[in-house]
Amino acid sequence: MKDALPLYKSYLFSVAYNILGQIQEAEDVVQDCFEDILSTPDREVQNEKAYLTRVVANKSIDRLKKLKKEREQYPGTWLPEPYLQTELPAADEEKTDILSYGLMSLIEQLNPVERAVFVLREAFDYSYASLAEIVQTSETNCRKILSRARVKLRSEPLRQTNGKSHRELLDAFLRAHQQGDIKSLASLLKKDVIIYSDGGGKASAALKPVTGADNVMQLLEAISGMESVQAQTVQILRVNGRLGLVFFSGQKPETIFCFEVDKMAFSKMYIIRNPDKMKVSY
Repeated sequence: MKDALPLYKSYLFSVAYNILGQIQEAEDVVQDCFEDILSTPDREVQNEKAYLTRVVANKSIDRLKKLKKEREQYPGTWLPEPYLQTELPAADEEKTDILSYGLMSLIEQLNPVERAVFVLREAFDYSYASLAEIVQTSETNCRKILSRARVKLRSEPLRQTNGKSHRELLDAFLRAHQQGDIKSLASLLKKDVIIYSDGGGKASAALKPVTGADNVMQLLEAISGMESVQAQTVQILRVNGRLGLVFFSGQKPETIFCFEVDKMAFSKMYIIRNPDKMKVSY
């Protein structure tokens, strides 16, 4: 099985990242899994992928229990670390097993076991029998766990596609921002739009969610008026598989905007400014 480890590294990272919401933590969990296996005599495993998934998922569950306690002390809103790609990949190179940013934020309300079951079932299509083996419970209980998770999430869709409307809205938002066209910017927002922002106490950000188009516009105007933002370049890149806006100072990303679209308008925005969450994935 040791020879097969590199084949599963990317997949196992996706499992860990979707459960944990942090890139370095996910990488550490996968590395820890590999070190455990490499430090013991090699042996044949009938289903290597299932075995490795069980190890990584359970390590992720244990780690998330500790991380959740740490996040309770976080200054302001804690948002997942975005999975940022600096180049738009071809369709056959997209990492489709990474959950959308909106969903990653949404599943923060699940407990570690619920989150693992939800991720493995919805993102990777594991059977209830396999889930029961991974989280060491019955199939019946796995169904109950998933049902409870879906109720908490209010049956929101797993993924939203990068459709034409999403790209058109993103282009319109970027034009309005660059031209200082406040009226056009306001027309892109739903009346009940919400902004979640994360500065981690290291960059300026709203400490609580900002709701309603008028309040959101005030925040966006304040951000657009910042000299540091005006000096930055903006690129449309993939963030967790969907198109988002990334503001750069030189080669370094400073601010990431992720969006959710509902009926041809932005319904939610996520602004990540914590410098510790700006790791670039290639």
